[in-house]
Amino acid sequence: MNINTISSVTFDAAGTLFFPYPSVGEIYADILKRHGITAAPHVLESAFQETFQTLSKDETVLDPEEREKDFWRQVVAKILLPTHIKKNQFEPIFSDMWETFSHGDHWKVYPEAIETLTTLIARGYQTGILSNWDSRLHTVLKETGLKNLFSIVIISSEAGIEKPDPGIFAFAEDKLGHNASACLHVGDSHHHDIVGARSAGWQSIHLRYGSTSPSNGEISHLGELLNILPAKN
Repeated sequence: MNINTISSVTFDAAGTLFFPYPSVGEIYADILKRHGITAAPHVLESAFQETFQTLSKDETVLDPEEREKDFWRQVVAKILLPTHIKKNQFEPIFSDMWETFSHGDHWKVYPEAIETLTTLIARGYQTGILSNWDSRLHTVLKETGLKNLFSIVIISSEAGIEKPDPGIFAFAEDKLGHNASACLHVGDSHHHDIVGARSAGWQSIHLRYGSTSPSNGEISHLGELLNILPAKN
């Protein structure tokens, strides 16, 4: 990594700066309870992790924002299949879930995130968000106190392209006003964040929370960025 060329640092959002709190399974269980359905949080969490990794977005849905919502509708439908909910219950439940994750009170910022971001800004770096998400992210960033820590927020559903496609990184370069060699991307997904960044000519750092033996180009928590990126001259 050539740290001397870096002027901008972009971050993935969920899983990198903040995480569902207390967990997706527990949140889903609480929502289902409001609709008269009992389900174990750990079962829902396990189903979520498996489903999220296996389902793909439907590219025939042309509007990116609707495609994102359609994807989550598929995820929730598959997770809830064992609960045998009635057909007329699904849309109210899904709408409740969609709205719940639209707000900051069910997302928790990682403890070192704000200090890391404010220090990087003080050291002269431009910071941004580069996320595969939808417009709900704007509200989440505002309500978690993160919004003002970024000069740009690029969301895949608004850009019309998503990581790992190098096109979204090129889009970010234009917004940042820097070329690829000046950009570093930090994220928790090797496929979307690291492969995507490298294919676009960016430098990258893979965030692997809790890793006891991070490899070269990896960190185990956000605070380690401050040991890597010194103050700009």
